[in-house]
Amino acid sequence: MVEKASLAVIGSCGFRVGFRPGELELGFTIAQPYWGRRYATEAAAACLRVGFERLGATQILSLTMPENARARRLLQRLGFHLRGVERHDGIDGCVYELPRARSRSNAG
Repeated sequence: MVEKASLAVIGSCGFRVGFRPGELELGFTIAQPYWGRRYATEAAAACLRVGFERLGATQILSLTMPENARARRLLQRLGFHLRGVERHDGIDGCVYELPRARSRSNAG
């Protein structure tokens, strides 16, 4: 992610293959000085549109640490629901899911 005004690299947002066929895993990170400016929300929403509309994902997941309240709130604002705490890649994390049918990118 690059901030338009300064052209500074401020973070990243994108996909990797999810846990099961048809799923994508959304990941994002942003440098602390840029928190609270809605950059992560904007980037994640754009990724969701691409994931569902262009890549044909049936479900998009996101994994975050239980203590990362900001990321958890962001996912909830985007329509994700907590699936549970699961162990992936040796880390216990909160797994959020957004099925295509519930995605806001499919609304109106």
